[in-house]
Amino acid sequence: MEPREAVDRWLNEMLAGQRELQTVLEDAFRELGTAVEDWLKIQAACDAELRDRESALVRREQELAAALARHRETEEQLARLREQIESRAAEVDRRARELQAREEEWQRRLAQSEDRDKELARLRELIGELRASLQPVTTTSSSEQTVSRQELVHWQQRAEDLENQLAEAERQKELLEAEVNVLRHRAMEWLEMLADQRRQLLEERNRWAGEIRQFRRLIELLLDRHLEPVPEGHDEHESTTPRVIPYEPLEARLTGTGDAFLDSLSAQFEQLRKEFDHRRGKEG
Repeated sequence: MEPREAVDRWLNEMLAGQRELQTVLEDAFRELGTAVEDWLKIQAACDAELRDRESALVRREQELAAALARHRETEEQLARLREQIESRAAEVDRRARELQAREEEWQRRLAQSEDRDKELARLRELIGELRASLQPVTTTSSSEQTVSRQELVHWQQRAEDLENQLAEAERQKELLEAEVNVLRHRAMEWLEMLADQRRQLLEERNRWAGEIRQFRRLIELLLDRHLEPVPEGHDEHESTTPRVIPYEPLEARLTGTGDAFLDSLSAQFEQLRKEFDHRRGKEG
């Protein structure tokens, strides 16, 4: 083989290798560019997801703060409602006792009037006997007739006075009976009003208890998700088991506000607040 042919062959081989290397490099650069674009897209998606999570955390923190504020407001409303109903119940009890005392007094007076009726009936009989015995006698002397007429006038006047007293006593008795009936009716109205107010208090407390349980469950859900990454495929509406503080015995509950219901709710929200502060401390 001539040297020129060898050089040409070598040059051709070099050119072929250069073209092959250029093709490989171009493919590699294209793949690298595609990978960089994919990485940039993934990075942008991650940044967007992080921003969304940060916004969600801010919203949840705001919702938690609003729920805690609503809880404090609800506690204050419950305390005010409890004071108002207790005050009204005490007033109704006081008036019911007054009505009962007045009814007892009127019953006593009625009993006295009944005794007086018996006495007046006896007086009627006595008046009849007196009238029968005081008829003028024709055989008596003039002086005796004058004395008899005077006595008759006296006893007749006495009988009329007693009859007037009897009529007045009967009228007073009717008035007393009417007033006792009115007092009984008012007492029944007050007792029914007291029962209605107590029933309304129970219904109101049950309604507030239901709303506060909903607030508490919302706060627990927010606490469970606060500052925690959301796993892929996690259902936002998936229920979580709430942390429930059981009601304590009666002796242990007689603290704080003096109301077992409010004290238990306060203890539960105090635990939620401590958990929230603990998680914020871990974040810091």
